[in-house]
Parts: sequence; structure tokens; C-alpha cells
Amino acid sequence: MIKYVFLLFCYSLSIIILKFDKKEKKLNNEFNFIKDYFEDNNYYTNITIGNPNQKIKSFIRLENSDFYFSGYQYPENYNKSLSKSYKQLSEEKKFSGTEFSKGYISSDNFIFINHKNNQKIELTNITFILATRGTYFSNIQSSGIGLKIKIENTNFIYQLKKRDIIESYGFSFFFDIKNEDKGELIIGGYPHEYNNNFNGRYLKFEKSEIDNSIYSWSIKFNKISFGNFIISENDLTSFTIDYNGFIGNEVFHNFIFDNLFKNLIDKKECFKNLSEYDFKLYFYYCKSDSKVKDNFSDINFYSKVLNYTFVLNVNDVFLNVNNTIYFLVLFEKNKILNRWVLGKPFMKKYQLIFDQDKKVIGFYCNQIEKSNFFYIILIFLFIICIILILINLLIFLLKRKKITAIELEDTYVKI
Repeated sequence: MIKYVFLLFCYSLSIIILKFDKKEKKLNNEFNFIKDYFEDNNYYTNITIGNPNQKIKSFIRLENSDFYFSGYQYPENYNKSLSKSYKQLSEEKKFSGTEFSKGYISSDNFIFINHKNNQKIELTNITFILATRGTYFSNIQSSGIGLKIKIENTNFIYQLKKRDIIESYGFSFFFDIKNEDKGELIIGGYPHEYNNNFNGRYLKFEKSEIDNSIYSWSIKFNKISFGNFIISENDLTSFTIDYNGFIGNEVFHNFIFDNLFKNLIDKKECFKNLSEYDFKLYFYYCKSDSKVKDNFSDINFYSKVLNYTFVLNVNDVFLNVNNTIYFLVLFEKNKILNRWVLGKPFMKKYQLIFDQDKKVIGFYCNQIEKSNFFYIILIFLFIICIILILINLLIFLLKRKKITAIELEDTYVKI
């Protein structure tokens, strides 16, 4: 079934909601671990642009900063010649990015749907890049919404804030509980401002470390450990939604190979392979009856600033498909980045907040503990209520029995 996703707009508390979906997998494709979980795991939302309207798939990018549309004339792409409101604002320029290297700064009109009353709202002269040439690493997608830390005129969030459509540069991803391929990207505020399940008292921020890599959303965890073994300290760790798994660093690769996979590989229970992906990655998979999960410890990421330990357990890092167990932590062959990259399973498990202006990543540190404590209190109160009901019932039955005994005695005396 073809999935359709609509761009939703909401003025409540000056936030906008982009409903996203996962790029469709071609029918009758066999399962391919690398392709399905690392290479072809992109999320998109539909954008309505131009006059007359064109509905274009726009892919959500944490690794890019620009709002762009492809200039290649494919049926699924934006066609500037069909739009009466299109404007070219510059000559063809060079850009340093991961998806395009040349393009024109342009503008056009966009239509959003107000989520509250289903009314159309038109925004005129929104700036974007009409990309004309790809890069060595990637072909140009139909469109992209860049969320990387970079405040400039071709950034989607920057333009919304500049026009006072949103109140802040904060944004969060919410994955659907029933279908993790769907979700919402909410821009313009923090979750506790529009969702009563979050408490602003527990929100803490960690500065995002900016380097020259493609991953601008990164923090330094003070300690990363596997059980009692410390993998690394103060190492940079990045976040993405494009991987349905994780990339580990060299130290963890050496440790997990020596202490877990080497013995199982010798027994022919597990296997090591190298992806054909451009970004060469080692990955491990095992037979369904392998004991690979039995002695696996939690992977812990501790942040002193957040005062919180994020945990990846055995259920987070192993995938069972077609009688095969896949290890969702992969490792670079060439060690170009040599860092942890935490993908969608982490982002789904832990509700992170990103702020482009403040250049921080936030987390409700005690939210999970608060929820557990709340449920414990409810259970405790429920048990107390049951006990009180039983006591009152017992008292009532004893009184009833006593009254019955007195009535019998009175009857006996009268006789």
C-alpha cells in the first residue's frame, strides 16, 4: 500500500507539526540488512510548493542545514517552470554539502494546513536552494529539510523563526508507538510546552559539540561502558535518524570481537561481513540458535551534565529476521570518524530535544523515573484501597453475624 503523508501546520503555542513517513521499500524486495537499516532508511514529509501547487517529498536531514529542492526535471521533482511564483535570487553557486555541490538560491510560495481548523495558510517567498549538481557521495533527492546547526537564510527553521511563525528554534522527533516508520517532527517549542506528559522542571541541556564532520548534533559522554568495562571517556557521540541501528568506535569493536564474537565465529555460530555500502562497515550476524545474547551486557552512556545514564540493552541492539540474529552495532572499516553514532532505536527510546540557536541537546532527565514513581504510587494506593475495602467488609460481616446471634438468642428466650 502506498503511503501518503501530509504537511500539517499548527499555530497552537507557535509550533508546526510535520508528519513524516519512511521511504517506501520496493515491492518484492528481499530483506537486505545494510540497505534496509543503514543505506535506505530515510524519512520524508510532503511539501506543497508553487502556483499552481506541486506536492513534493521532502526528506528530513539532521546532517544538512539547507532547505532545498532538486533542479533535475524528473516527474517526482519540483518543476520551477510550472510555477508562476518561482523566483531565482542568484546565479549558480557552489555549495559544500553532502547531497549537492551547485545550485541557485531561489524562492517560491508554500501552503501549509492548519492542524487545528484544517484551513490553508500560504507563506510567500520562502527561500530555498534549487540544487543542480550532486556530490561524489550522494545523488540529489527530490527535496530536503536541513536541521543541522547553521542559522542562515536557506535554513527552514531560521525562516520560520524570522517571520515569527514559531517562538523558538527547538525541535523534537516523536515516533509512532504502533508504527515506528511514522511520526511527527514538531518545530518551534519544547515538549513540556505542548504536551502534559513532560515536565519542564526535569529538562536539562548538554552543549552540542560542533566539528567538521557531517554530524553536527553531537555530545561528549563522560563515560561509555559495556557492563563493568569502560569503553571510552569524554568521546564524541553523534545522533541521526537515518540509521536504524548504531555505529560503534574502534575500542568497543575490539572488545566485543575478542570477548563475544571471536569464539562464536570459531564455532560457526556467528559471522563477520563487510558491507558493499560506500561507507564501508563491518557487521555481525548469527544463527537463530546462537548463544550470542546470553552473556550480553548493557551498553551505558553516562552524561555528567545531564546526570543521566542512557542504556542500550540486548533488545535494543539485536534484530531477529528470517532465522538470523543481526547485531545492530556496526563498525567503520577505515575508522574515518571512529565515534559512536546513535540512530533511530536510541532516538525512539529517549526523547531528545534539539535547539539550533542555543546549539544544545536537551533531555527530560527524571521523566522516566517520575513516570515509574507515579505508577508505583498508584499501585500502592490501589492496594491500600483494596485492603480498606476488605477490612470494612470483614467488620460488616462480623457485625452482621453478631446481630444475627442476638436475634437468635432473643427468639430462644421468648420461646
